[in-house]
Amino acid sequence: MTLLPATSKPWKDYAGLVGIALLAHGLVLINDGNYADGWLFNFFAERGDWDRMKAMWYEIGRPFAFWWVYLPFENFFNIYLFKFLSLLPLVLVSFIQFHFLHRFTPLSRKTAWFVAAFTLCWPFYHMIVWGAFSDHIPPVLFFGGWLLYFLHLDKNGNRLLKGVSLALLFASYFYQAFLVYHYVIVLVLFAYTMGYPPRPAWTDIRQHLPAFLKAHWAIVLVPLVFFFAKPYLFPVVGRYTGYYSIDFLSLKTLAFFAGSVANALFAPLIGLGAYYTSLPLLLIVLAGAYWVYKKKSSDPASVPTARLVWYLALGCVLIASLAYAHAANHKMGMLLSYQARHNRQMGLGAAFLTLAAIGYIGNRFVRVRWPVQRFLGFTALAILVFINISIYLTQQAHWAKNQAVIHQLKKQEPLPGVGMYFMTNHLPMGMGVDYHYAEVSLTLDAAWGGEQFIGVPPYLQKRRYDREWVGIVLNELRQGKNPLPASEAYLNEPIARTGIARRMEAEWGKGLGFRAGSKHFQPGGCLGELIVHAREDMTEALVALGYLWRRMVSPETLPAHYDRLAAVDLKPLGIDATGRSCPLEGT
Repeated sequence: MTLLPATSKPWKDYAGLVGIALLAHGLVLINDGNYADGWLFNFFAERGDWDRMKAMWYEIGRPFAFWWVYLPFENFFNIYLFKFLSLLPLVLVSFIQFHFLHRFTPLSRKTAWFVAAFTLCWPFYHMIVWGAFSDHIPPVLFFGGWLLYFLHLDKNGNRLLKGVSLALLFASYFYQAFLVYHYVIVLVLFAYTMGYPPRPAWTDIRQHLPAFLKAHWAIVLVPLVFFFAKPYLFPVVGRYTGYYSIDFLSLKTLAFFAGSVANALFAPLIGLGAYYTSLPLLLIVLAGAYWVYKKKSSDPASVPTARLVWYLALGCVLIASLAYAHAANHKMGMLLSYQARHNRQMGLGAAFLTLAAIGYIGNRFVRVRWPVQRFLGFTALAILVFINISIYLTQQAHWAKNQAVIHQLKKQEPLPGVGMYFMTNHLPMGMGVDYHYAEVSLTLDAAWGGEQFIGVPPYLQKRRYDREWVGIVLNELRQGKNPLPASEAYLNEPIARTGIARRMEAEWGKGLGFRAGSKHFQPGGCLGELIVHAREDMTEALVALGYLWRRMVSPETLPAHYDRLAAVDLKPLGIDATGRSCPLEGT
C-alpha cells in the first residue's frame, strides 16, 4: 500500500518523523505554561522541594517517576527543557515503532512509516503540556523492550538482549495499561514465529502453541510477575490506597469500556470541529491533493483482503485492550478533558484501522488507487496535526489567562481572615476542566506567596460525570427507565460551599496534593470568592498568539495585555466551613 512517497536513504525516514513531530507538537517547545499535574510537579521542582515530591510518588507506588524527574533537575529547573524532555520520548517511541514494524512485520517501509507517524500525531499526546514528562517514559521502555526481545531472536537467542528486554518491560508496567497491551504484542510474536501465515489453520496454531510457550515462557509471564509482585515491592499507601483497584467485569466496567472505545474512534473528529480547524485544514488538503496528482509514481498493487482483515483485527484488539485496561480501573479516556491521559496509546490501534480503511477504498477505486491512497494518508496526518496545533493554542491561551489572573491578584491584598477561596470563572479557556485540583491554590501562591491559601476550582463545586453518576445512570437503565432525568438532576444538584470547604480541609489534613501551594494553610478560617471576568472579547487563538509574540519580542508589553484580558474581584462570603458567621477585620 503506497501512502507516502518513498525516501532514497533510511535516515530520511527518521528525519521525516522528526519533522512530523515538530509540525504536530512543536508548539510545546515554546510553551512556558503549567497545567493540571504539571503545576504540582513543577512547583516542587522549581523550589527544590524534593522530599514532598518523593513522598507523593512513593505513596502512589511509582518511585521510578520521582527519580526520572529528580535526576535531570536536581540542581536547576528549566520549563523549556522540561517540555523538550516531554516531547523527546514521543519521538523515540515513533523511531522504535517504525524500526520494529519495518523489520519484524510484513509491513513495507512506507506503510510502517505511516503507522509510526500516525501514532506520533495522535492528539491524546497533548498530555505533554499537562503532566510530568516522566509519564512518557514507560512507552519508551515498553516498545524498546519488545524491540530488543525480537532482536534477541534475530541474534540467535542473545541472553543479554533478552535480559535487558525483560527488565525494560517490567519497568514499563508502572503504566498499568501495558499489562494488558503486552499480550497483544505476544500475539504478534506468535504470528512472527509462525511466519505470519495469511490464513492460519487452527490445527497449525494448536500444534505450534506448546513449542512457543516453552521457548517464550518468560515473556509471557513477566506481566503476571509484576502484577502480583507490585503490591509488595511498590505498595500504594495513604490517600491513594485503592486508586489502582481493579474491577474485572461489571456493568460499570463495560460502561467505561464502551466510552473509551467511542472516544478513541470519534474524538478526533469531535476535536476537529471543536477547534475550528476546517479552513486551514481544507487549504492544506487541497495543496496535498495538487501534489498527489502532479507527483509521478507507479500504480501500487491492490492490498490482499487477508491483509486488510489483519489490519482491522489488530486495530480493534489494540484499542480494545487499552480500553479494557482503563475500564477495569473505572477510568475512561476523553479527548476534551484531563482524562485524555487514559487514551495515550490508542493511536497505534487507530493507525491500523486507518490502514484497513485506506486499503479497502484503494481496492474499490482501482483506476485512481495511487492518488486516492496517497491523498487519504496525507489527509489523515493533516487532520491529526491540526487538532494538535489547536489543542496547544488553547492551552497556551489558558496559561496566558492565568498569568493575567496572577497579575491582577498581585495588585490586591488577600481578604483579611480568609484562607479558602472559591473560584468563579467567567473567562474559561483551555480544554475540559479549566482549572485542575491544585491550580487555583498554586495560582494564589504565585500571586501572594507564603503557601497560605487553598483555592477551590469550579469543577469541584458541582457534580461531575464520575463513578457515582455512572452508577445512577446504570441503575435507571436496569429499571428500564430513561436515565436522562436522573442524570440531569444529579449533575444540577447544588453543593453547599460549607460541605465542600469541610471536605477540602479534611483532605488537606490527610496530606493531599492540595498541600502544593498551601503548606501553611490554617483550617477554620473564613471563606471567600475569587471571581474572574473577561475585559475584552478575544478568541483563544488570538490570546495565545498575542501572548507568545509579546513574551518573545516585547515582554514589557505583557502587563498591558493582561489588563486587556482579565479582571479579578475578591469577595468575602462571611462564613467559615461550619457555616457560622465569620466577621472580617474592619467590619
